[in-house]
Amino acid sequence: MTKEIIDYTYNNKNKISDAEAEFFFKNYYQDRGMRKWQGFFLSDHKKGLRGMEKEKKTRPVIKEQQSLELITQKLKMSYEHKKIVVIQLVHITSDNEVTELSGIIRGFNENKIYLTDEEEVLHVIELEEIKNCCSGK
Repeated sequence: MTKEIIDYTYNNKNKISDAEAEFFFKNYYQDRGMRKWQGFFLSDHKKGLRGMEKEKKTRPVIKEQQSLELITQKLKMSYEHKKIVVIQLVHITSDNEVTELSGIIRGFNENKIYLTDEEEVLHVIELEEIKNCCSGK
């Protein structure tokens, strides 16, 4: 702001004309736009929004149903070579979300397989529950 406008404001309180105010806003005032509202977001809100964005990105894609023969072949290869396998289960929630398990096949028994995930949690999965199977990362 220029010295003349500041002096005029202090010396003549509440006596600024509309033309003077318009001149001030047109030539001197800089609106900060959306930046002025960022202080209203709490850190919890920001964390929640980031979590929602991350969840959308990591949501698994629903894959097509594979034949039982193909599934058993891929599971056998994973078991023999101790490679990571990604298994998508048949069950789909009402939100169109699917369950995917990733890990190494530790064994099998009749119609069940035993898979340990990255946290070394053992999952017992029925072959009929498996929709899709592919090699992992």
